[in-house]
Amino acid sequence: MKKLIMSFVLCMAVVVGISSVTNAAVIYDNRKEADKSNITYTDKSGNTKVIELPTVAVLPVLSDIDPLPNGVYAGVVEILEKNISYPKFAPVPEGKVIDAVQQVNLEQEVTKNGLTPALLNKVQKLTGADIVVAVHLKRIQETFLGTQNTDYANLDFKMDVVAVYSWGKKPVEMRISSRSQTEYATVSKTSYAAEEVPRELDRAMDNVLKFEKPKTKK
Repeated sequence: MKKLIMSFVLCMAVVVGISSVTNAAVIYDNRKEADKSNITYTDKSGNTKVIELPTVAVLPVLSDIDPLPNGVYAGVVEILEKNISYPKFAPVPEGKVIDAVQQVNLEQEVTKNGLTPALLNKVQKLTGADIVVAVHLKRIQETFLGTQNTDYANLDFKMDVVAVYSWGKKPVEMRISSRSQTEYATVSKTSYAAEEVPRELDRAMDNVLKFEKPKTKK
């Protein structure tokens, strides 16, 4: 059985398993914004308004691949940062995410049953988040084919993206499987996977964040 690796995104460390914390790394820093759940602004008429922001818990990036191809993890984090950040959203403080991950035994549950909405619903109840998002990188295979005229890079990857919502919106459950090919010269200085995996995740996030949150929480 493959060892499942978890890397925290909103937290300030990279984690392998639950209890073993490796070198601290600033993945992206929303510490100042993490405790903010609304925005106060003044319109042209001088009226002050408060807008409540959806709170989002991003779970550790899960991976069956060790090591990941160069640049993949950074690319995944960049996409999550671009899509889920203040002032559009209020990330759940890292302490709450860590506590919830430990309580639901995330690593063991995903290893046994896969990434499911039912598991994320447990995290949602523990954190009180409006939205819970998780990414599981299941397979990434890069191969290279040389011909008389051109060399090609082939990519085969699988990734699960799952999200649940506190107000009853149907969960997003995407089981992504992709195969593609490009000329090797276009990716010789980078990882083909580092380009394509984040690009596919970005498309998935469009579905995750396509909603209209009710004004009153349920």
